[in-house]
Amino acid sequence: MPLGTVDYLFMALGGAIGLAGLWVFIFLRPKKLDFGPPGAEVVGKIEPPGRTDRRLTEPTRLTIALVLVITGYHLIVWRLPPAAVGVQLSRDYWYVWILIGITLMILSVALDRFEARSRGPKGGE
Repeated sequence: MPLGTVDYLFMALGGAIGLAGLWVFIFLRPKKLDFGPPGAEVVGKIEPPGRTDRRLTEPTRLTIALVLVITGYHLIVWRLPPAAVGVQLSRDYWYVWILIGITLMILSVALDRFEARSRGPKGGE
């Protein structure tokens, strides 16, 4: 069965999402390494400076990057014939895998926000 236009569009979308995950993984790395408590390092500003409660911790950054890379990969391989790729999640439950990925990212960011609020304005001091 030849690939159609929709297949190529899904593959391009999967490639873009996978590249976005690699970008988060590579370019939103911390600028300095601080060997403090796990998850305490603040990276990847998403708000103006001065708002420490609006940043990604290292575990959240890695979770988002991994979910984006896995989602991009599967958007590509789900458009190929089933026998073409040996490693793929079930095509029948694609919506479950997408919901799991979105849920992981939302919960990780929400836990970052909860932790930042529980530490208070001065970082728990």
